[in-house]
Amino acid sequence: MAEPVLLIVDPDRKYLPRLEAALPRASGFRLAAPAAPPQALEELAKSEVRAALVAMGGSVESTVEIIQRLRGKTPGLPVFLLTEAETVDSFRAALYVRAAGVLTA
Repeated sequence: MAEPVLLIVDPDRKYLPRLEAALPRASGFRLAAPAAPPQALEELAKSEVRAALVAMGGSVESTVEIIQRLRGKTPGLPVFLLTEAETVDSFRAALYVRAAGVLTA
């Protein structure tokens, strides 16, 4: 059986070092952090992705589009939104895409 994957979509690489430190390999998941959203979709196709963490980056619209594309490939995939601050825009985006949760860093 393939190792379960936690997909991290962080185009700006802002959260990645902290996530790698906080989520050790002993968690039972392999962390996959492609450099760009298109590679994240490729990772979905080839790995057993169990959940995704998507960083707010650029605009709310681009973050929503990334999440919608992930969900289009894997309906029901739990997606968590990563944001620096709890803002109305981040919560609005989370509600719009029905995120499993919002994590602030």
